[in-house]
Amino acid sequence: IPPLGHWTRCLLLYCFIFTSCTKRNNIPTDGVDYQQLMRAQQAWMQGHEGAFIEIVESQRVGKEIFYATAAREYAKRGRWNWSLEDLTTSKQYALRCLGEDHHVQILLRNEHGLLTLKAIQALDMENDSLVACATWLTIAWSLQLHHRKVSSAHRDIELLYALGQWLQTIPKMRNDPWVLYAAVVSGTLVSSPDWVQISNRLDQLMRLKLDGLLPFERILLERTVVERDVFCATDIGSYGNLSSGQQERWLSHQYLCSR
Repeated sequence: IPPLGHWTRCLLLYCFIFTSCTKRNNIPTDGVDYQQLMRAQQAWMQGHEGAFIEIVESQRVGKEIFYATAAREYAKRGRWNWSLEDLTTSKQYALRCLGEDHHVQILLRNEHGLLTLKAIQALDMENDSLVACATWLTIAWSLQLHHRKVSSAHRDIELLYALGQWLQTIPKMRNDPWVLYAAVVSGTLVSSPDWVQISNRLDQLMRLKLDGLLPFERILLERTVVERDVFCATDIGSYGNLSSGQQERWLSHQYLCSR
């Protein structure tokens, strides 16, 4: 089965990975079962997680597109619910997606299975599904380290920061909200974050209205470090209905306000 052409990939992934598309039946499949992809998305939205996983795992053609979808859904849910399990699952699907790339497969074998910056740099920037998986890998893995409050995983943090920067070099992705978000959550992990740049990116994300969780996340990611007084004076009730996971996350930072 020949690979999808560039513009075909762009159209298909625009519809199925990044947005909702209502006219899917008019898009050529080139061997990929996009009706199955639509069923997977419907199963997820209806809360049928088992059916979703079954569809994702049963594919033989275009697996990276299905893995990208799974990585996205688990990362979004894991972020919203502050679920370590979901973030880990997202990371696993994103890694499997990247592993579908032939060049990455070779580099992984040479590095005894370890993902390296060299493998990331070998990714095809024109393959939208691989770029999507690199984005969700950066987000899920970075949030996983934030969740575990791990600051000593220097190799992982260095790789994630490089991933965030690499995504920023893709011209069509520079203003993508999730790429900006990936740069923020990976950038706040390093030992000496560029807080001016992070603040600018957060301002941009606020203007883009990423979602209702971002203002709360900003308090935890930025204010706990650069404006602790603002964090300690914040009323968590002003952020509406937070998940129990996010409420626990908030409580776990209250030691910063003890005198």
